[in-house]
Amino acid sequence: MLVFFIRILIFSFVIGSYQKLSNYNRLALDYSSDEHFDIRPWIHQENDFPDYDENQVIVNPLIETECRAEISTSSSFGLKADYETDKLVPTYISPLVADLNNDGKIEIISIGMRDFFHEGSRFQGERSGNVLIFEGQTGKLLREITTPMMAFQGPTPIVIGDINNDGNAEIIISTIDHPSNPVQDRGILICFDHQGTILWKSNEKVGKNAPLHYGGTPSLADFNQDGFPEVYIYNEIFNAQNGKKIADGGNFGIGLMNSYPLGAVSTTIAADFLPNKGLELAAGNTIYEVELNNTEGQSGNFMRPINAGFTINGFPAQDGYTAIADINLDGELDIIVTSGKKEIPQIERTIYAWDPRNQELISSATIFQEAGDALHTSLAFVGDITGNNKPEIGVASPYRLDFFRYNGTEVFERIWNLESSDASGQTRTTMFDFNGDGKNELVIKDETSLRIIDATEDYPKLIANHSSFSDTGAEGAVVADINGDGHAQLVFTSNNSGQEGAPFGKIEILTSSESPWMPSRQIWNQYTYFSRNIDDDTSIPQFQKSISIENTENELESKCKNNSSNYSYNNFLVQTPEFDNNGCITIPAVDATIELFYEGNSCLHEEAYTVHFTIKNNSHKQVIKKGIEISFFYGDPMEGGEHIKTINYQNEILPATISNKNHVAIPWKQEINEVFAIVNIDGSVIGNELQYNKLFPECDYTNNSANLLLVLNHVNPPTAEREQEFCKSATFSNIMVSGKNVKWYQDLNSLLPYNLTDEIPGDGHYYASQTINGCESRDRTSVNIVINEVDQPEGLDEFNFCITENPTIALLEQQADQLKWYSSATGGEPLDPSMPLTDNTIYFATNFNELSGCESTPRKPVQVRTNECEIEIFNAVSIDNNSKNEFFRISNINLYPDNYLEIYNRYGKLVYRTSKYGLDGNVFTGKSNVNGVTKKESGLPSGNYIYILKYKLPRKSNYKIAKGTLFLINNK
Repeated sequence: MLVFFIRILIFSFVIGSYQKLSNYNRLALDYSSDEHFDIRPWIHQENDFPDYDENQVIVNPLIETECRAEISTSSSFGLKADYETDKLVPTYISPLVADLNNDGKIEIISIGMRDFFHEGSRFQGERSGNVLIFEGQTGKLLREITTPMMAFQGPTPIVIGDINNDGNAEIIISTIDHPSNPVQDRGILICFDHQGTILWKSNEKVGKNAPLHYGGTPSLADFNQDGFPEVYIYNEIFNAQNGKKIADGGNFGIGLMNSYPLGAVSTTIAADFLPNKGLELAAGNTIYEVELNNTEGQSGNFMRPINAGFTINGFPAQDGYTAIADINLDGELDIIVTSGKKEIPQIERTIYAWDPRNQELISSATIFQEAGDALHTSLAFVGDITGNNKPEIGVASPYRLDFFRYNGTEVFERIWNLESSDASGQTRTTMFDFNGDGKNELVIKDETSLRIIDATEDYPKLIANHSSFSDTGAEGAVVADINGDGHAQLVFTSNNSGQEGAPFGKIEILTSSESPWMPSRQIWNQYTYFSRNIDDDTSIPQFQKSISIENTENELESKCKNNSSNYSYNNFLVQTPEFDNNGCITIPAVDATIELFYEGNSCLHEEAYTVHFTIKNNSHKQVIKKGIEISFFYGDPMEGGEHIKTINYQNEILPATISNKNHVAIPWKQEINEVFAIVNIDGSVIGNELQYNKLFPECDYTNNSANLLLVLNHVNPPTAEREQEFCKSATFSNIMVSGKNVKWYQDLNSLLPYNLTDEIPGDGHYYASQTINGCESRDRTSVNIVINEVDQPEGLDEFNFCITENPTIALLEQQADQLKWYSSATGGEPLDPSMPLTDNTIYFATNFNELSGCESTPRKPVQVRTNECEIEIFNAVSIDNNSKNEFFRISNINLYPDNYLEIYNRYGKLVYRTSKYGLDGNVFTGKSNVNGVTKKESGLPSGNYIYILKYKLPRKSNYKIAKGTLFLINNK
């Protein structure tokens, strides 16, 4: 009772201290303190970090052709929230990370929120639909793939990999066997390409040997090493090319942690455990020898079970979540199983490791229930937790984490345990050497926070804490380089509402607030990730390397500049850095070279000359990001050359490509005949060494410079007569000048030349340069231009001609002296005088000055019409309002506006007189318009009248006279 009371007191103290620790570490993230706290809050431990040490890039002479650079380490540590995804996801799951389309950009993959069902119940098939794909650099949603519903309480039901060797990753999901899905989509595997097109559905349900047909996590491996992977779940294997089931292990171990309405949660692992060909499948208390001869069905294929032959606590070894590692360092892979608590019969949760070659127990431990009611135990993670170069094991149960090591006995040594806020008891823990000091940091995600813990001392110390709320299943953080900067980031689901048990939130990304974290791989493709199950390009290894101790690179002689070479691949659920052939942690690096050249020749200008350059990225993997610096020098900087300027190139340069051509203005300097450029330096010179830009590590700094001999060309201006006359509308191309590629300017200093087709604006001085071999003359030739203008013709708007005249251009020329006629407003030759005129046509006239030889401009348009010129007189007028013959009609009289009409009665008395008859309604309607005639409004009386019409013919001096009798009828 006393022990129980103390335990409750300590637990309350821990829970009550979370907020205090969170606040403290928030200050630490703001650089206000370097103190560390022991994770046990009743012990306060201070530890001053060494001074901040910026990363120094070291040239690394790699044997392989890949461009990488070794980086040094820093003991400082801090967390910084980078960004979060822009769409909600269930917080129960662990996201995945991969470059789906092999474009060099990483994506984050997660279950979506379609028809999300939670309702606060743990016994109703919690589920959600769709797959979300986010951009790794920003968290922006790239694509949402519509899928059937999936269970989210257990391990992530998604696996990523290139199953058909097309260079792109495919996405395979395991659906929930629940009425929320169509019958044909319940409890099966479905494969999508990276754009969301369904490639296949499995021909059978999964979980034939499980209590339920969902809850397991799918994984990928090439069991028969034929170059085409298989997908496996529980103890069943499917052809990853078409979804056909090809092997079933029967009623033996299936990696089952527990089964309840949330799912038959399970993990199994494919690896090379036995000396026979191909891979085996580890599934809890059973390992299966796999023989695949038929890829289209189960006939001829075998899964031979080898069961654990021992008991633990009086019971046969239990099934459970399955992990792998070389736990006893004998050079062979072992199977590590975590089993859940069982109530009937009453069996405590256990963790045990066994040797699949002789079916013997290596070591085990019992984990007693101390809080909560969940029966789960998490999937074990394995790695060097304490820094002793030996693998240790971490496992979660409700509200606690236990850590064990193998000490050569059949009982694991418990190192220590930590309290947590995880009610489910199956959250996933991981670790990574973030700051490259050779010591791994633990990453623990529970329902209230993400904690970074240093466990390499006698007791664990909290070194960073990030508030992060979530509901709980089998979730955990992922470590990967998701933005391509060569450094690790943390990726996990989180809800910042401040409420425990938040069922949905976003995927959050954390990075370092101090020195960049160490480089890591850019992939975490399945829930049961380990460093050998997947290649960087998402292809599945045909011949999977073992993670056992004899196959790790840390046996190579250390040649590293830091202490990172002791790293081992003997781990599970742990991300790895990237190594070179010496076992040194490296970062993908660029290899920048620069070329200087002239475009033609370098030209001497008033203040500067132009040097062109290109930058080549010789790396086949790493992008040169925008902002790389190029420094220019007068003379060799290693021999005292003078720094001129440093510029930034503001575009990315993709791997194995050359930048666009660029140019820089180099100020002219007397007696300097050579310019040097060095790419990726800031321009400062320290002794005989250049200070390199730390933002762009390189694998080779010996090829970063280029030089160019200065050949400065001086070009004389063109020659020309200094006084020249032109007609209006002349262009600059008409000016007589002797030179090449001549340009004309408004003045001596103008920067913008005229176009040669531009019209010369008017009288004045204009200035010409010439360009030879790409160099323009600095001096310009002055030419005084006089523009001779000629007045436009006046009074010419329209001409009418009679057809009988057979009019030609010659008739137009007679209208005024020194006229020239054209058929268009511009261009063309003057029209021939003998050319016939065309009716209803516009001709264009100019005045021509014989002295200057210039014509008026612009040309004046003149309308020309040709007409039937004979008049026709109709000699009857009726004013009886019958709309017939209501006026004295004379056809074509309008063609002779210079006319006169007189009408007399039979007594010879004038009764009507007018001029311009027939124009503007001026016609005789039977009414008199002269004095001496009465009753004018009533009209003249009926009878015969005499008319006399005089009209002048065009271009004639005399009048023509027409006489006749006009008969008037007046019935008014």
